[in-house]
Amino acid sequence: VPSIFTTIALLWCSLAQQGCMSSEHGAQRVLHKARKACHEDRDKFFKCLEGEGVESWHKGDPVPGKCRTVRKAYEKSCPKAWVTHFDQTQSYNKAISRFLEQGKS
Repeated sequence: VPSIFTTIALLWCSLAQQGCMSSEHGAQRVLHKARKACHEDRDKFFKCLEGEGVESWHKGDPVPGKCRTVRKAYEKSCPKAWVTHFDQTQSYNKAISRFLEQGKS
């Protein structure tokens, strides 16, 4: 019986037209590549926001023009729940950083 991760990887592989692999090891490679692409696109988006001088960004806020393409790639390469989680974590981490900086003053 294949694991849930193998099943997900094979489904992703099929939907992304990457060519499905029948082995669990092959499916894990597909998952690793997908996770890596997601994390890279996430990091590019948040770096773009910083480059545009955006201090705090929350889902629903306007995305700066230069970051729209990067945001779309991020949303495409990551599962929706991950995007929500990463967005919330980024907002939380920024708020904590601002709070700690205020405490130093």
